[in-house]
Amino acid sequence: MDIDSMKNKTMRIKAPDIGVRSSGLGGESTQSLVDLLKATDQQHLKKTRQARMFIMIATAAFLFAFVMTLLDPGSDDRGRERQMMYGSIVLVYILVSIVYIAGVRKLARVDHAVPVRQFLLEAERRYRFMRRSDWMLSLGGLLAVIVVTTIGYAPYLSRLFGFGDDPTAMYILFPCFIIIVAAFGFYFTWKNWRRDRAPLWHQIRQMQDELESSSNDVR
Repeated sequence: MDIDSMKNKTMRIKAPDIGVRSSGLGGESTQSLVDLLKATDQQHLKKTRQARMFIMIATAAFLFAFVMTLLDPGSDDRGRERQMMYGSIVLVYILVSIVYIAGVRKLARVDHAVPVRQFLLEAERRYRFMRRSDWMLSLGGLLAVIVVTTIGYAPYLSRLFGFGDDPTAMYILFPCFIIIVAAFGFYFTWKNWRRDRAPLWHQIRQMQDELESSSNDVR
């Protein structure tokens, strides 16, 4: 299915005509949008599965490195630092893997056979930029990443950037660096959403309004 072609067709969606309004379920325009959402869901599911596999492979690689440091920690504090560094990365990747696995399962369970109104309601939630649960998960995940990686990397980075063996300064600077990176990531994620998913979200909202208006006219 040519998703770009369907997007162009869906952009021309108009309000259902009188015959369609009598059914209260939309018509060809509604079906075009539903078909596009189904195709986009499947495409997004495929990409999410591919990303999940990459993340799980990276997790396994860092887990192997972490286990090797446990088997041969070395005789000085550097060995313990390596354990903390690899261990922190493993924890971060495990957290990201859990998020991706949950996302794959959620997308795989989308029921495309439900009534149109329910399908559009669920699709509106999926295509919205950030829900309250997404904000909570993102902020909680960011806090976990800051704590785990700062503990794991601060001593090493302190020596690397000439602060000596006292990592106090790095315990302040490194979280600030992570927050800046996260802010840039958030901004580009928002831009990608505006480019790829916002048009569909607006079309979903428009169709919901039109179907609601159709129902009110029938009454």
